Amino acid sequence: MLRLVNKTPFATALMPALNKEGVDHAVVVVKGTFPIVPDSSGEVEQRPVAWPDAHYGAPDKSSVKYAGDAALRKPGTDVYLVACAHAPRSGVAVFDASIEVGSTVRKTVRVIGDRVWYRVLGSWKATEPRPVERVPVLYERAFGGWTPTGGGAPGSDFEPRNPVGVGYGGPNPPESLEGKPLPNIEDPRQPLGSPWDRPEPAGLGAIAPWWAQRYRWAGTLDEAWQAERCPLLPLDFDERYFQVAPPDLVTPKHLTGGEPVRLTNLDPKGSEVFTLPRRQVRITARIRGSESVHDAALDTVCIEPEENRVVLAWRATIPCPGEFLLIDVLKVEEAN
Repeated sequence: MLRLVNKTPFATALMPALNKEGVDHAVVVVKGTFPIVPDSSGEVEQRPVAWPDAHYGAPDKSSVKYAGDAALRKPGTDVYLVACAHAPRSGVAVFDASIEVGSTVRKTVRVIGDRVWYRVLGSWKATEPRPVERVPVLYERAFGGWTPTGGGAPGSDFEPRNPVGVGYGGPNPPESLEGKPLPNIEDPRQPLGSPWDRPEPAGLGAIAPWWAQRYRWAGTLDEAWQAERCPLLPLDFDERYFQVAPPDLVTPKHLTGGEPVRLTNLDPKGSEVFTLPRRQVRITARIRGSESVHDAALDTVCIEPEENRVVLAWRATIPCPGEFLLIDVLKVEEAN
């Protein structure tokens, strides 16, 4: 009988999966929760492995808060945040917030106080931003959203990279754009200057699988696929689809732990510097009496400054062609 034996203090779970060639795999996910700054409150509560995404609201109308752990394999490490930006001082209307992880991750977003569109002499302008103190870094506050289709046509038009955002005017900005909000979160290299601009939605959080940044890697899901391959993945499926972080927060190689992290204006204290926990997770698989050892890859890092919490997820993807139900035991332990 298949058993998952956990010798670590972390949460673990097992998932059967098929790759696009239809080969069986056993996917073992190990999730460890750590305090960013150690305190004297005792052991931190371990967050469980969860397969589906958890959204801030209705899944079709809000962004992802916590990305689900269901994935066959991730080529790199996702780094994403559940965070708020904090102004460096009172009375500030515009400031930058940034994250650095090791030598591979560098990202800055510009935080801007509330402002709205208004029209003057036939041109659309933005009102002056209001001072801010604390702004949730959500895609709901980044460029995107939807707008009624212009020209009297039925339906609506939306930004496929961020359908829950703000500031999107569509191909023909309607008069109803008057007084509508602009983004609070922008890429400082691509400011939104008019309703016709199409900057990359700026954010630090996880991206939903049906948004364009990820869906482009899903492969060709046409009638031929449905008739000839479904439910197998398309042959042109790319595993980058499983990466949940914004593309510029995905490392080309897996992190190993021990990398320094610097948060600027993304922590209630202002700035924070810490080091990712360095743990090595190993899985021993015994199938039909034969053992194999697999080092799990650190493929997801979720940083939650407001909760003083960083969550690491390791994954081992073990091929077992036609033998998933013949696995005797999967033992999870920390390597010395």
